[in-house]
Amino acid sequence: MNPSELIAKEISLETVPWEETGKVVDLFYRAFQQDPFFKYLHATARSPEQAIRQNFTFDIARGKINGVIFRTSKAYEGAALWHLTGFPKSKFILNMKIMQFKLKQFRIRDIRKLLPFFYEIEKAHVALIRKPHYYLSLLGVHPSHHGQGWGSKLLRPILEHADKNRKMCYLETETEKNVDMYRHFGFEVL
Repeated sequence: MNPSELIAKEISLETVPWEETGKVVDLFYRAFQQDPFFKYLHATARSPEQAIRQNFTFDIARGKINGVIFRTSKAYEGAALWHLTGFPKSKFILNMKIMQFKLKQFRIRDIRKLLPFFYEIEKAHVALIRKPHYYLSLLGVHPSHHGQGWGSKLLRPILEHADKNRKMCYLETETEKNVDMYRHFGFEVL
């Protein structure tokens, strides 16, 4: 059991069994399928759908190291990948698999164009977050369930737990429409 899974036992949300992560990949794919950032990020991939799905598969593989996936219910209206001990950790072999996949999906010049963006994100992580924190890596709600409060159900219990334990919470969003929702829950734009 990883450290986030131990903390998750104190939170009143269902966790996803690791053997059901395929359902989460499918949910995240559907939730982010029309997201402008994901479309842009994967536009030059040889197979954009495969690249997006594999991206989520790798995110979940990192989650097994120090994260936990919560779900709204067994019907998977929504899910969230939280790292309750800080930023996602990785292993060398996983990083090699990610690089191998990226080299098969993208041309070198396309990878070079994206590296400065990801470098800036990593610099911001280091500069902004210096204390123990909970990190929301992904939150997705199936498009047929938008506007029904499922995102709130995935946020509220974790944020209450964080407040009780005096932990900061951190996330990134590249989607402008999500900013108001996160502000509603007390997040600030940095």
